[in-house]
Amino acid sequence: MRGGKSRKSSKFRARALRPGRLVFLAEHLRTSAGVAHATHPRVVVSAGLLKLAGAHQPQNCVVVRPLPEASGLPESTHAASEVVGLVADFERVWREHVTPGSQLEEAMLEAVEMHRLRSEPLPTAAQVWKQLARGTTAPAEISERSFIECSL
Repeated sequence: MRGGKSRKSSKFRARALRPGRLVFLAEHLRTSAGVAHATHPRVVVSAGLLKLAGAHQPQNCVVVRPLPEASGLPESTHAASEVVGLVADFERVWREHVTPGSQLEEAMLEAVEMHRLRSEPLPTAAQVWKQLARGTTAPAEISERSFIECSL
């Protein structure tokens, strides 16, 4: 029996790099200076083998676009190992970095809606919030949206 971490299947990795997936940059990139809007959630635009600067071999990379989409923030390319799923850090980013009315708050709420629209069957915004940020209260926008969805 092997010790240590179990290996992820190639099928799981391929699904994780699929365009449209919502991710965050890895913690070490979010805390480093020079990465604009580092705490914003991102959407995977494309994925494939690329040779990044300083690398000797091509590696799995993703091109990501920061949310909110209306902000026009530039896309960036990162090694696939430098992104983590939305569920992994959503609650912590919300608690530690979001301020009311900020562009980051708008980006996080847009990520909740995008996550909701990709789910089958379509859950309410409040259900998605509970999945992503179990220990926090949903903002008014989420609660109001859920009320409207239920009354339709």
